[in-house]
Amino acid sequence: MPFPLFRNLILGHDQFILSHKQYKRILLTGQLSLVTCLICLSYLIIDTTLQVRHAWPYQLGCSILAFSSFLLNRAGKFTAAKLLLGFSVNLTVFIFSINEPLEVGLYMYFIVGNLGALIAFGFEEQVKAILFVVFSTGLFLLSLIIHADLFHTKPIHKAIFSLMS
Repeated sequence: MPFPLFRNLILGHDQFILSHKQYKRILLTGQLSLVTCLICLSYLIIDTTLQVRHAWPYQLGCSILAFSSFLLNRAGKFTAAKLLLGFSVNLTVFIFSINEPLEVGLYMYFIVGNLGALIAFGFEEQVKAILFVVFSTGLFLLSLIIHADLFHTKPIHKAIFSLMS
């Protein structure tokens, strides 16, 4: 895919960003939004074909929020796009991590979310990045305490899910 086409897909035709650092972070936010949307839709399709229907609202919700983040980024609301993407990913990981045993390892995605926030916000917006790290760490600690069964799965399904992850 030629670079101008890729740039126009992420940013739109009429966006001009002076700072090269900011330009790279804006492209990264758009890419992460699209990747998050596609991953959630892939899980949604796979789970639907395997007749696992209990997690679709959360997968669809995260996909819609990630695509909304992409649209915000494309409209020039870069900070709002980063915030929405960070909140949607962290809350989705939290919802799934309170439903699964610790051995599944979903807590590792909190680390990925923290690194993503630090990279997306950068040094220029380090206060927002640190607040996201604190938010994500708080969700992780809360997921160690709270255990819920929002999906109402049978024990055999939990064993299958832990093997798949």
